[in-house]
Amino acid sequence: MTSPAPYVTSPYVTSVVDQAYIGLTMLLRTLRVWSARDEGLDESPSKLLYIALGIIVAGIVAGIAYAIVQQAGDNIPDPVVPAGP
Repeated sequence: MTSPAPYVTSPYVTSVVDQAYIGLTMLLRTLRVWSARDEGLDESPSKLLYIALGIIVAGIVAGIAYAIVQQAGDNIPDPVVPAGP
């Protein structure tokens, strides 16, 4: 699996981003299947709370992944322009 950010050179950062992506997709698939169950109106409020919690957790994970990618981008030195003749 390739990294979503090609300029990330650290294998640790790449594996963290990949693991976060895989975990998020698994969570969303599980949540989609779970929320599709129709067991009556008694569980509707709890499903909404779990969906809201899932959205919050996904936002936190996305924020952490974004911060890691930005930190990795900050460590790349600026290109040096050669001096003119």
